[in-house]
Amino acid sequence: MNKSAFVEKMMASDKFASKKEAETALSVVLDTIVDSVANEDGVTFVGFGSFIPKRKESREAFNPRTKEKISIPEKVVPAFKAGSSFKDAVNK
Repeated sequence: MNKSAFVEKMMASDKFASKKEAETALSVVLDTIVDSVANEDGVTFVGFGSFIPKRKESREAFNPRTKEKISIPEKVVPAFKAGSSFKDAVNK
């Protein structure tokens, strides 16, 4: 499901007066999650799950084409850990 289909599904709940209102609500939620994780804060929705930043340590690797060693710098990547209610709903 893409973003526009998701907004349509949100509209089916009759909780939004207009499509624009639903799109704005979704954008605000997603932007807030992205900003929080980018600032290395987690976002937790009890029962649904947590969006967390994970730190990947720097490491040595090699270029498979040239076999040359390269250094991969430390970085932070986004991660999602599903909550128990979410897992139960998916596995019923």
